[in-house]
Amino acid sequence: MKEKRTELIIDDEFYNSEVRCDYRITEKQKKIWALQLELLYELLRVCQENDIKCVVMWGTLLGAVRHKGFIPWDDDLDVALERDEYEKLRRLGVSAFKPPFFFQTVDTDPNYFFPYARLRNSNTTGLILENVGKEYNNGIYIDIYPLDGITENRLLKSIQSKQRNIYLAAISKKMNPHKKNRNVSLKSMAVNILCAPLLLFSVKALIRKFDNCVARYNKKAAQIGLFYNPTLMDKHYYFPKAALNKIIMLPFEMLQVPVPVGYDTVLKAVYGDYMELPPVEKRGLWHEGQLVYEPEIPYKEYLESHPHLIGETD
Repeated sequence: MKEKRTELIIDDEFYNSEVRCDYRITEKQKKIWALQLELLYELLRVCQENDIKCVVMWGTLLGAVRHKGFIPWDDDLDVALERDEYEKLRRLGVSAFKPPFFFQTVDTDPNYFFPYARLRNSNTTGLILENVGKEYNNGIYIDIYPLDGITENRLLKSIQSKQRNIYLAAISKKMNPHKKNRNVSLKSMAVNILCAPLLLFSVKALIRKFDNCVARYNKKAAQIGLFYNPTLMDKHYYFPKAALNKIIMLPFEMLQVPVPVGYDTVLKAVYGDYMELPPVEKRGLWHEGQLVYEPEIPYKEYLESHPHLIGETD
């Protein structure tokens, strides 16, 4: 019989400001971390109860290995699942989570248009400034990424990449129909022409088509990663699928979190010598100017008191 999980208990001392790796972590940052840990704990509970395999990934995986918790200057939390496991979680939807937790996908939040999921706390504020005009849930969140196969065949990969980019362009145009395209290159013009017929579909339908495109080689590919994002692919956010053959547990703050047994391969692919700390002057700049966190203010209240933010980036 599986162990029953209860709510996460966080000691009051956790919230104290402290210095780690020559970086001061404020009380506010600790409050944000605590909320993200609660979100992770809830996600792990749902995955455990439904036999869904997930792992912490990217900066969160690096934090688990190098710091046994958050990277001191990090401000988000990443989880990843192979596509089949991700779809099992997606089908559960909001019914698997009780308020204030909200499982956000294009299925559960019509104004959310990203090809991955987020788990949010609706009683908080976690604004991504470039999307702040959108009327979707803007609570503090953790990211939940599907991992897809990456073919080694250069021709097939090139064709798949072009199709992915066309779907991305169509989704962007559907969500921002009045946004002017400042890129007038022949390549961008060709993409605009090719994506025009796709604008007849809904955003939800386009994301389904996009998902099918990026998942095309899942059963055959030996590499796996974030194929949905061209920029992250350029940064080597992929690794051998064999790295996920077994999942082990590592400490992360007061939790034990699942990580791929091949975490060394994963981290070297993305970060190189991942045990080396960045220079002090570069710490804490990953999301500088991109996010607004208010752990004690619901996002609806925050937006009502900051009306200038809404529509600022349209």
